[in-house]
Amino acid sequence: MEPPWEKGPERIEHLLARRGEAREILAFYQSLLVFQKSLFDALKEAGLSGSLRRDLAVLTEYFPTFLDWAADNGSTLLRSQAREIAGWERGRPDELFFSYRRGAEIPGGNFFPKAFLQPYAACLAGRGIAVADREAEGGCGFCGAAPQLSYLQSPPSVTGAGSEGAKRRLLCSLCFTEWAVNRVSCPHCREVDPKKLPYYQSEQIPTVRVEACDSCKRYLKGVDLTKDGLAVPLVDELATPALDLWAQENGYVKLELNLAGV
Repeated sequence: MEPPWEKGPERIEHLLARRGEAREILAFYQSLLVFQKSLFDALKEAGLSGSLRRDLAVLTEYFPTFLDWAADNGSTLLRSQAREIAGWERGRPDELFFSYRRGAEIPGGNFFPKAFLQPYAACLAGRGIAVADREAEGGCGFCGAAPQLSYLQSPPSVTGAGSEGAKRRLLCSLCFTEWAVNRVSCPHCREVDPKKLPYYQSEQIPTVRVEACDSCKRYLKGVDLTKDGLAVPLVDELATPALDLWAQENGYVKLELNLAGV
């Protein structure tokens, strides 16, 4: 799965007129993807080690630009949080970058470290540079982060078969690595009983559905690429907040919040 900044902006243009309830979120994400691509391109030429502690010197060079972007393009709250983070002592960059894995309370929650570290993690994955000091163990075999979503995709050799023969894969929320998983299973607690794995789908949004688990009460969203091959999973997941609302109203907790905080 290629990084979302490759085809994401074009997909957002397609969805802006169709997902009125997510228009503001999509426009913001479109701007973020432009920044993330510029950071990703810069890091491709940097001497990265795979150790976040050692690579801080490289990352902190670009972080003020990221905060400037957030202050110019974010919501009123996000702009305030960007200014607050910019006022932190320069000697504490690790407090922000490592907070993503520690679950620490910082301004903006996980948005700032996650949005900034995604291009870094994707660059490491793309260049095959092993993560040296990972702490999280959320499922991704490369960086250890939790999956953001699942998606169905038919093998390249199979066409026109619909979702029945499609393979289910999970997409990492940080480095965008993907890995295969059973069609009927919970990524969090490994439940495999179909009776305990309900799903919800709206007729108005046939490509995306909620995949829940009654054993652990967690959920994530699944994107069916056999129904729309032009979908960009991270974009389409973000564009369906109504599905998150349904899941939360029914007592489910999301496995990994997206960059909109839902």
